[in-house]
Amino acid sequence: MNWYPIWSYHFQNYESLPAESAGMNQIIHFFSPLETKAVRILFSNSQGKDPVLFDQAGIRTDREEKSLQFDGQSRLLLAPGEERWSDPVRIRIPAGEAFVLSAWVEGKITSYAGLNNDSVFRVSFSDHRGEEIRPEQISRAAERKFNPYVYFGVRTIEVLTEDRAEIITAFGDSLVQQGHWFQEWYKLLLQKGKRSVLLNEGISGNRVLRDASSSSRLNSIFGEAGIKRIRKDVFGRYQPDQVILAEGINDLVHPGDGCSLEELPCAKELIEGIKELGCLVRREGSWPVFVTLSPFCDYDGIWSEEREAIRQEVNSWIRQQESVMDADAFVRDAGRRERLQEQYDSGDHLHLNRAGGCRIAGKWEESR
Repeated sequence: MNWYPIWSYHFQNYESLPAESAGMNQIIHFFSPLETKAVRILFSNSQGKDPVLFDQAGIRTDREEKSLQFDGQSRLLLAPGEERWSDPVRIRIPAGEAFVLSAWVEGKITSYAGLNNDSVFRVSFSDHRGEEIRPEQISRAAERKFNPYVYFGVRTIEVLTEDRAEIITAFGDSLVQQGHWFQEWYKLLLQKGKRSVLLNEGISGNRVLRDASSSSRLNSIFGEAGIKRIRKDVFGRYQPDQVILAEGINDLVHPGDGCSLEELPCAKELIEGIKELGCLVRREGSWPVFVTLSPFCDYDGIWSEEREAIRQEVNSWIRQQESVMDADAFVRDAGRRERLQEQYDSGDHLHLNRAGGCRIAGKWEESR
């Protein structure tokens, strides 16, 4: 038997959008695509500035309930920058079935996961009396609708299984991190009973070529350049079979919108950066899947014919690669290729809505 990750989501630095709780019960519903004999959880405060307390953690199914411990203790106080695995707990979860992870959480939290789609997981919060606490009451990211779904502590879930699973890691920016096509695709795989696990290493605002350098108050979220962080974030813990490379749009939209206009790359520079990501994936023994850059006309007043020409040239190169997820073709307006189709637009003319995520996930799964 082997340990496999069935859930892993990048924890962003939400220093500018912190969460805080004097005490709450967090309840997260997950699904396991693999026949499970035991579970262990990686709790994280990787980018936190203050200690965070987790207590009374447990996992339950329809048949049984088990407590989680940490070196035999029920309480876990994570220092800033710290991550800790729970002790493995024996529990049977048939493939495709749901389970629930709960924990009491206290502290000021700046390191957590934020999503815009809850197709595969559902999270809720309550106080000690069992009364609901809404996400926007505890998280500035949720309050601002930046990420309406947030959860704390749970960086990775691993299961002990006899199954052999395909590991797929999605690497990229907010179009990965928000989770629309990622979670809709995971849901399709679960519905089909496929032994595939999807891991999410998306960071909102992340660029291929440059570190975060924006005057935006959200700059702390944006992270290191993709070409710097990919080895640690994608290959630091696991060896994925495939890596979905969905990054590059922020290299076009950030310059002149919080960053110096001089940081706008030419098409050749951006292609070389994306090519470098693919070469690194191959050198690590995995298979790269390149994702075309979707439209962004009318986003934040930053679109121009020059940026569109770069996007089109980059996409032409991507379409020549061996494995391609053509997100652009799936969601662009048929009459105006520089625009998202209205039915797939979240409203800001760059980010997808749930329908857009369903469209990409469905078309991609059909073509695989």
